[in-house]
Amino acid sequence: MGTQRGMRIFGLLCVIIAVAALAIAGRIRLAPRFRADSEGADPASFFPSQPGFVWIYDGFAEYSHRMTLNEVTPGPRRGETVHKITGEVEDPSGGESPHDFRIELEYVFSRDSATERVIRGDVFPHLLRPLVVLRHPIETGRSWSVDAPGGGKIEAGILEVGVDPEDERRFCIVRYTAPAPGLPGGRYVETRTFKQGLGITRFENTIAPEVDFNYFLAYYSLPGRSPAPAPSGPPHP
Repeated sequence: MGTQRGMRIFGLLCVIIAVAALAIAGRIRLAPRFRADSEGADPASFFPSQPGFVWIYDGFAEYSHRMTLNEVTPGPRRGETVHKITGEVEDPSGGESPHDFRIELEYVFSRDSATERVIRGDVFPHLLRPLVVLRHPIETGRSWSVDAPGGGKIEAGILEVGVDPEDERRFCIVRYTAPAPGLPGGRYVETRTFKQGLGITRFENTIAPEVDFNYFLAYYSLPGRSPAPAPSGPPHP
């Protein structure tokens, strides 16, 4: 009974994510404006750089997904680096669901920013596509914004920067908000924790009224090594 209930909840979650992605994508197209800065950490340092790195995430309503860093290549512009990643959201239906559970995304790193581009992800909960996830300098209070089609702004701000005593890695917590009629306060809210060398270690967003979604990094592995449990990390504010 518990497994069937979990599958029903997860199936509903997939539908909500797919619908929300279409609705938000229709209103938001990020057009980042880059600004050079000489202080703070390099955004790329908050991500792994070795091909073969594996992330395993668990989360809300039996949600889980797994991703692998397949390739690191020079970007189309001078000084850029592109990380190409593929993966899959776990399908609890055993293949009976009509949804496409595959994930394909890339991160583009420039001198002062990291931009996430989701290429494939029908049930992947990253709804701001593309998204400038980090911007130099990485420091508490840092903020940036871009115009949203139809008015309003997509706002991003670094809530906290620190060092996790559990593994002595530097972390930063970033919140993103965007216009989204139908959600509480008329805003879509997303919060991510990044940790040096690991990428995203926690993700939270509101995908429907009274539905708060989250996932966290459960395990990770370096090339040629067995998966290791991820530290629990700092809580989101």
